[in-house]
Amino acid sequence: MSNGSNSKVLCFGSVNIDSFYVVPHIVRSGETLSSTRHFQRAGGKGANQCAALAKAGNDTFMAGIIGKDGVWIKEKLAGFGTKVEHLEVSEVESTGRAIIQLSEHDRDNSIILFPGTNHCITKPFVEKVVGQFQPGDWCLLQNEINLGGEIMRAAKKQGMKVIFNPAPFNAEVISEYPLELVNILVVNETEAMGLHEGISGEKWPGGELDVKRIARSVLEKLPALEGLIITLGADGVYAVFDGEEISLPSVKCEVVDTTGAGDTFIAYFLSEYLQSSKRFKAALDLGIKAASIAIGKEGAMDSVPTKEEILARYP
Repeated sequence: MSNGSNSKVLCFGSVNIDSFYVVPHIVRSGETLSSTRHFQRAGGKGANQCAALAKAGNDTFMAGIIGKDGVWIKEKLAGFGTKVEHLEVSEVESTGRAIIQLSEHDRDNSIILFPGTNHCITKPFVEKVVGQFQPGDWCLLQNEINLGGEIMRAAKKQGMKVIFNPAPFNAEVISEYPLELVNILVVNETEAMGLHEGISGEKWPGGELDVKRIARSVLEKLPALEGLIITLGADGVYAVFDGEEISLPSVKCEVVDTTGAGDTFIAYFLSEYLQSSKRFKAALDLGIKAASIAIGKEGAMDSVPTKEEILARYP
């Protein structure tokens, strides 16, 4: 089902094989813990967001590199309607891996990443892929692959718009990515604090996070941003769009697994936003509702709801 937008979305990002271990609690330093259950799923922030965009009805393209052990994920993405001609297969490297602990007690998670082929991106590959897109198309980026800054520059040179989710956040985000080229920035509370400290040089004093203060700090340094979105977990979302502040609550729901919630939110937000930039608040609302359904299921990519599921749950 098409969402009616003519813009293509290039999701240039990571593909992982996710190994989940259900544990009584997240393992502590020096502790050995027995897992009560283990299962494997397709994942990676890039692949998760791409799958969600395809499920939302967007003309979505996945770009990246996988190993021969990850070909099944390429087939899975294609099954969702994703265009996968830019997802290349390495003959020598292994697909990225994520080791995910899921706490039985509070449904929290902890993740260890092995980059594998996600760090095998080359500049010629970037130029070849981005060159297939047109001005007005969108490039969705995360921080799980190498050459992210090069991809961002190439996309803007091509006339594309950029939505950036700097996750997982590290100090290199500030130096690696030309953040002044970003159109929409999506961060959670931890990423927002790291972004504030990185671009302002000011250490957060501690205590409760002041999202409005952080937003002002980021927007002062990045005045070209169309939108800044800070996801707040159970407290909902705070955003600034063209100077307008928007706060929306979360939706009460059963929490089974939060692994893919952020990826689902971003994808469904962008899907709705592509219809009209004036529908920023409606786009945030749709993202929240989609994420509320995703956290009620296990896994990341597999937990993403379809547009029909969302409309049925929230008519």
